Amino acid sequence: MTRKVVALLVGALVASPALAGPKKSLYERLGGETAIKTVVDDFVALTGANPKVDFTRGGQYQMSDAKLVQLKGSLVAFLTQAFGGPAGYAGGNMRAVHAGMRITRAQFDAMAADLRSVLEKHRVPKAELDEVMAIAASTAPDIVEVK
Repeated sequence: MTRKVVALLVGALVASPALAGPKKSLYERLGGETAIKTVVDDFVALTGANPKVDFTRGGQYQMSDAKLVQLKGSLVAFLTQAFGGPAGYAGGNMRAVHAGMRITRAQFDAMAADLRSVLEKHRVPKAELDEVMAIAASTAPDIVEVK
């Protein structure tokens, strides 16, 4: 074999997905806990101020500082687990947590738009952004109560 052919074969083997090792989790590709906490902080601030989301459901759910800290912690734990990081979410399932809040599809979509905006602000690459948005979209059937 010529050197050129050997070089091409070696190059193909090195680039082979089978030899590349296991794919990193979405959690790792996003930057782990620190990055998720940053996104959650910005996301909660944005959705909390967005009247289209109606975060407090018309004032029915007041957000004290303690409740805000608890909410952010729950979101970080949920997202960490959903993105393939260490398990640690001990909260209820999405349907139980959001039961009775009468969240509309329009409110959910506004929340999803806010999430996309925050991810774009932090320059999350398109592949990871699309993965996060697919995970968010998958929660809609358990969150939206009013079509």
